[in-house]
Amino acid sequence: MSDPQRDEYDWIETVARLGKAVGMNPVRIRWKLRAWQDRQKGRGAAVKSKARAVRREHKTCPVCNGINAIDDKSCTHCGARLRSRQGELVARFFRQFGFGLGVEVLLVVGFAICYVLVATAGEQSSLFSLSSQDLVLAGGNYHDPAPGWPAGMLPWQARRTLDLQYWRLWSYAFLHAGPMHIGFNSYALLYIAPMVRQIYGTNKALLVYLVTGVAAGAASLLWAMTAGKVMVSIGASGAICGFVGLMLVWGHQDRTHIGIRIRNGMARWVLYIVIFGFVVGADHAAHIGGVVAGGLMALLLPTSIARGDSTPWRLAGGLASLACLGAVILVAVMSSTL
Repeated sequence: MSDPQRDEYDWIETVARLGKAVGMNPVRIRWKLRAWQDRQKGRGAAVKSKARAVRREHKTCPVCNGINAIDDKSCTHCGARLRSRQGELVARFFRQFGFGLGVEVLLVVGFAICYVLVATAGEQSSLFSLSSQDLVLAGGNYHDPAPGWPAGMLPWQARRTLDLQYWRLWSYAFLHAGPMHIGFNSYALLYIAPMVRQIYGTNKALLVYLVTGVAAGAASLLWAMTAGKVMVSIGASGAICGFVGLMLVWGHQDRTHIGIRIRNGMARWVLYIVIFGFVVGADHAAHIGGVVAGGLMALLLPTSIARGDSTPWRLAGGLASLACLGAVILVAVMSSTL
């Protein structure tokens, strides 16, 4: 009777003998190939386990995470409405096979798409530097104190945020001026956003990103109006500062060892942002507005550590997702006119 394990490794022995024939170390070849095959077997077993988890015959409450029968319409523990069978399967699939991709990865992809669109469409821009003029035309937050509306200009042809172009208070957060700008903001978002999702959940994280991004844009515009200066504001740093302010205040309120560590870490991030901002001449008004808005939201939003998000929060998260998608579409449409 043949040995199944030996048969399984036969191909490795063949490769080891061929390697020996050309002067390679057969023991090293055998060890590396067996280790690789064992890793593949482990990954295969993990995939099968996740597939079984997707097919299991019960429903999980999205609010309290309680276990319910597959035919239940509402949770027997908290009374919340349960997903349909199809919705449950889709939610399980993305939970099991999401490959660790959070919303921050999708946001960074959105940044990259907008960056490439402006760089390739703008006459004065390249992949290494985007001009202020092209960024304004593509949806940057823009203020010019010069009074008056140019004769014959239609509302959609305006460029200033205050000329009925209020959507610029959001689209600006998806535009970046160069590789260092988009690189630093992407790194900061990928570092901080997972902590926000862990404490507040994905839906509230998206809502915070939207609200603090708009608040940062409004703070930048208010400063420009007060100073009477021409202003072009772009970049996700205002919304990212909103995350920083959110976690700083949450950590201070939490008072646990982990909370204090997060608070101190976010305080250091504020210092980094200020120093980096002075080096590159960043928009300090947007950064301050984002931190303040994020801190205020920490005082208002409940966390999602013990319980999932209720329907209103899921709805808010869905609307914030659509707003992010809408910003990318707006930049794409405006870039097509460059």
